[in-house]
Amino acid sequence: MASDPNGWVTNPPTTVVKIQNTSRADRNGALGIVLQYAADRQRYIIHMAVSQDQIALKAENLVKASWMEQIAGQYQLLRNDRNVQRYVQNATQQIQQRTGLPLHYAGAAAGLFLLAVIYYIGFTRVLMVISFALLLATIIAPDWGSSRQTMLRNFPQRCRDRIRELPYVGPQIASNQYMSTAFMGLVLVFFVRSIMPSSASSAPSMLNLSDEYSAQSTSSSAARILNEDALKERYYKLGYDDAKELKSFGVSLNEAIAADERPSLSQEMPPQDSSFGYNTPKPTKSWYQQLGMIMSAAYVFRTVSALGTDPSTGRFSVQTARQNVATMEPLQMGLLGMAVYKIIMAMK
Repeated sequence: MASDPNGWVTNPPTTVVKIQNTSRADRNGALGIVLQYAADRQRYIIHMAVSQDQIALKAENLVKASWMEQIAGQYQLLRNDRNVQRYVQNATQQIQQRTGLPLHYAGAAAGLFLLAVIYYIGFTRVLMVISFALLLATIIAPDWGSSRQTMLRNFPQRCRDRIRELPYVGPQIASNQYMSTAFMGLVLVFFVRSIMPSSASSAPSMLNLSDEYSAQSTSSSAARILNEDALKERYYKLGYDDAKELKSFGVSLNEAIAADERPSLSQEMPPQDSSFGYNTPKPTKSWYQQLGMIMSAAYVFRTVSALGTDPSTGRFSVQTARQNVATMEPLQMGLLGMAVYKIIMAMK
């Protein structure tokens, strides 16, 4: 591709590169983000992360940053961005004016409040609320500062713009109004269900038997006592008759005992009705486990998409994925393997 030989130019700019093999030692090893490619000069325009200036370098003086270097570069960009610094200073002043407390006191109070909320409603629900709030913030960010009517009027279009950024399926969903509305509805339903308390069923007490079983056990006990008394009288009469007929002791008694049917164990067991037995339900997965599986699936999908996207065509290529997997960093490969393992274990 003549206009971009390495496929680093994106909109918005996201490709972090590292400078190498230049005549300036202070530039070598520095990180920056690719803004554009000047085809007439055959150089990339780089916005430096620390110095915040722009320089033009050839492709042989740049190398795409590793996974850890990309994180470091994004952090340096935010930390040294003058607009971000100005925004943080204004936010700090507003917090101090509204609370009347120094910043470290206000931060400590906010931390204690967050810990209390986590203690009472749970870490997972707090995480979901923060994630949903950040999602809404990114959607309404372009209209921030406008009137409420403008923000509400542009909200559906902003949602479709965010959906369109999803790889592969995003443009198809965003192009259809019904599909995009259904997608945002699913996100809202998932958020509401994640913060709703789950009703856990408790096992009934084994001592809390029904009145019917109590009556049945009482009647069966009385019948067993009467049956035992009748057997005693019968055995006594057999022994008395043997003595009158001058028979050996216990002849008729042994025959009668051998002929009698002993009561089975099942007759003495309580009735198996729904009021007595309790079947332990199959344990359901918590929202924390489901959230972890969803995050792992999203990480696998994003990593595979990044590894398999051909820069020249912008489409997924199996050959490109194989080449990039062969050159993956051990840390990134380990994280990908852990995510795949978590998904497999969650499906069991």
